[in-house]
Amino acid sequence: SRGLGLSVSHYCASAYFVAAQSAATVPNVYEYDLYSFPAEKTDALRKPRRIGSFNIDVYEYPPPFLLLPRALMVMTPDFLRFRMMWFALNGAVLLIGLLAVSRTLGPVAGRRALLLSPLVLASDFTIHTLQVGNLQAIIFVIAMLAMVLLAQRRYAAGGALLAFATVSKLFPGLLLVYLLVRREWRALA
Repeated sequence: SRGLGLSVSHYCASAYFVAAQSAATVPNVYEYDLYSFPAEKTDALRKPRRIGSFNIDVYEYPPPFLLLPRALMVMTPDFLRFRMMWFALNGAVLLIGLLAVSRTLGPVAGRRALLLSPLVLASDFTIHTLQVGNLQAIIFVIAMLAMVLLAQRRYAAGGALLAFATVSKLFPGLLLVYLLVRREWRALA
């Protein structure tokens, strides 16, 4: 990560791991002491706890999002394996999303989108998101897949994906406004 200019002090997957691990034993996954050492002064900077060489980031997502990290922890109870699985999950979801959207665009536009997809994968945003373990890429792709399913009139699956994306991060909720403006009541419901 140092070669990419990324700081190991910010690694989102560490927060997901600690919150998912603590959910069964701690009443509040937002408890400051899970992620940072107690401050000596009230105005002192945060001193994050560590997992190996990674600083533990603070968990700042709604509780329903913990379903995904907790499901991963069943297969990977230690952090390094969790990190690898999280990276693979992010990459796989991103590829699936690119393929699904390009397929939906039709033969000509879809082929162009597919040919341009390596630019998306090689972009700084994508590389940084995969390296840091941020949730943004997965939420973007889930929202894209939800809209593809809604366009195909598969309302239950599309609605479930859009609902999960919206409760995990708020910005996919803007797609609800889009559906409202287009008066797509069934998709909105």
